[in-house]
Amino acid sequence: MKTLVISDQALTVFALSEVLKQCDPTIQVVGAAHLGEAAARLEQEADFELIVLDIDIPGIHRTLGVNWVRQKWPDIPLTVLSAVEPDDDVVRSVDAGAMGYFVKTTDTELLVHAFKQVLAGGFYLPEISPPSVSWEDLRQANA
Repeated sequence: MKTLVISDQALTVFALSEVLKQCDPTIQVVGAAHLGEAAARLEQEADFELIVLDIDIPGIHRTLGVNWVRQKWPDIPLTVLSAVEPDDDVVRSVDAGAMGYFVKTTDTELLVHAFKQVLAGGFYLPEISPPSVSWEDLRQANA
């Protein structure tokens, strides 16, 4: 299985590679530092089975990158990585077609569990803080 990690931070790509290898030791992780490099990789190598997009990359406006990836490669499962705790970006990302939203501070064991869910065709969404706010409340606030 081949995964494309789009992040401008080499440490993030390395760390996600290690997490993904805990899900499946055969996973090959390819890094791309920006959307242009990601596009080139996706055009040259058509066998990616997962895309992980760091929405904190300079030069993209958070979920606009999610929309762009979904429009260009709608058939490749997409997950989003962010340094920001869950907020309305989660709703926008999922509405745009992301199958998961991960915060960079997430515990490794939980990340492994979450990626396994996504790799099996499921979804992963983080807990919302405060717990009195529901996903439906966030979705309605962004409507």
